[in-house]
Amino acid sequence: MQELLVSMSRLYRSPSGTVLPVPVDIDPAGFELEEELGRVVGEIRLVRGDGDVLAIGALSTVHAAPCRLCLDPLEVPLEIAIEGRFLTPDKPEFNHESDLYDPDIFPLIDRAEIDLTELTRQSIITVANPDLDCGGACDRYESVLASYNSGPGEDEVDPRLASLQEMKAQLLQSGEPAPQKEDE
Repeated sequence: MQELLVSMSRLYRSPSGTVLPVPVDIDPAGFELEEELGRVVGEIRLVRGDGDVLAIGALSTVHAAPCRLCLDPLEVPLEIAIEGRFLTPDKPEFNHESDLYDPDIFPLIDRAEIDLTELTRQSIITVANPDLDCGGACDRYESVLASYNSGPGEDEVDPRLASLQEMKAQLLQSGEPAPQKEDE
């Protein structure tokens, strides 16, 4: 995905504190996510620091998924906060043995371009909820939720467990202790 590859040449010729706004309007298909999303829109601001670049912004999209209870299709708006720090790979923050190690930074491979794809992808994964719930918008919600929360009644026996229930009843009637498993 090349849509989030941003030219850094103007930012690196500027003093620290300079901001480069990056408008975002992309198709999320290139993120290789399981979630179905609409177009991702918003803005990411790149701020030049002393040897690093901060990425700060806000994106929005629509997450389409079935309700976890009634399976009706839902579309939920997502607000995605973008916050990341980019450094050159020679910095101690990338060294696992360093006291300065930071697992949440991103490599700034080339001072000519910065790739915001992985930062954006991770931010979307953090916000997207895979277990969407319609919250009662459908007419079946209450009955499905009640059966989901109640479990089987006392008189109901799962047919797969019926033979075990019969064995349990026989053991209780005979008064014999349950057989112990022998150690091999």
